[in-house]
Amino acid sequence: MKKILLYSGLALSMAAMVSGCKKDDDNNNPDPTPTNPYYFNFKANGTAYNFSSATPQYISSDENVIGGFQETSFLTYPSISLSFKYDHHPTESEVLSLAGNTYHFDGSYPNPYMEFDGGSTNGSEQYYTSDTTTNNLSVKVNSISYVKTDTTIFNIVDVYVINGTCNAFLQPYQTISTYPFINVTEGSFNFLISRVK
Repeated sequence: MKKILLYSGLALSMAAMVSGCKKDDDNNNPDPTPTNPYYFNFKANGTAYNFSSATPQYISSDENVIGGFQETSFLTYPSISLSFKYDHHPTESEVLSLAGNTYHFDGSYPNPYMEFDGGSTNGSEQYYTSDTTTNNLSVKVNSISYVKTDTTIFNIVDVYVINGTCNAFLQPYQTISTYPFINVTEGSFNFLISRVK
């Protein structure tokens, strides 16, 4: 009888130890589907677009340009790009100094530049910003911060996340375009851009 009580007591003690050491799966595991923080939302001639691809598309072939593309999903159309053109290869400190400033499409450096591609194979849905002195057409950079260094097919690049707002006037690349222009309003973005190292 003592052996039965001893074994029963040992079994209860072991069960208590095992259950006391068990991980609480509900509290310790991260969310299996984390949310994507990257987006570029805007209206084009009144039509709302919400681009939120989690896969970055860098502008990495020109060392005098920093920028990137945002899409609805990886390598699909439509897409929009935002870049800043310099008359030289910008340093990291120059890139970080974009934060807190508003840039106009007036041809001065750093010059903001936007492109919209609706995906038509004949180029009728490709638009780009034209320089203008209109003050309400601009890119305001709220923040920019370094994320990582990455390798592309062209170059090694430093990658930054840029956050801000924009309004722009885009003209067509070709005269056969669907619309004579695109008026981009209520733009807000938080996405990845790159600078050639």
